Parts: sequence; C-alpha cells; structure tokens
Amino acid sequence: MNPATVTLTGPAGSTAARAKTARPDVNRDGLRDLLVFFRAGRVATAVGCPLPARSSVSVAISGETVPGGAFEGADTLVVVGHPEQ
Repeated sequence: MNPATVTLTGPAGSTAARAKTARPDVNRDGLRDLLVFFRAGRVATAVGCPLPARSSVSVAISGETVPGGAFEGADTLVVVGHPEQ
C-alpha cells in the first residue's frame, strides 16, 4: 500500500487526510505491518461532527497499492461520547 494515497471519506464526501504511518510488527508474525493514523479533528470534520453519543456513521477508506492498483473498504464508526460530556 502506498501510504501517501490513503484517504478516509465521510458520508458527506469530505475527506480526512492521513496524519502519519507506522510500520511495527503488530501481530508478531515477523513481518512489519502498515498502520495509518488519522487526526481525530479531521475525522470529525469528514463525518460531520458534532454527532450525538451512541450514533453511528459510515466511512470509506481508499488508496493505491505500491504497484499502482486501487483498493477501498468501508466500515461504521460509533460515537461513544464527547470530551465535554
């Protein structure tokens, strides 16, 4: 995966640019894994926050592989609360 191409897209079509990547061996299989991190504020903007606690929102992640092929996936984020609450 080419980390520079990875974006997270919210329901309104706005995107959260990736903040940073790391390459630890998370699952201890001897191979380095690629982790992509997004800044919470940018994710909040992409999903249309503020959202009420216990609400859910669909997001998509997309990018390119190192040979240049496209990948994409989707999942649901659940809002568990806000720091002010």
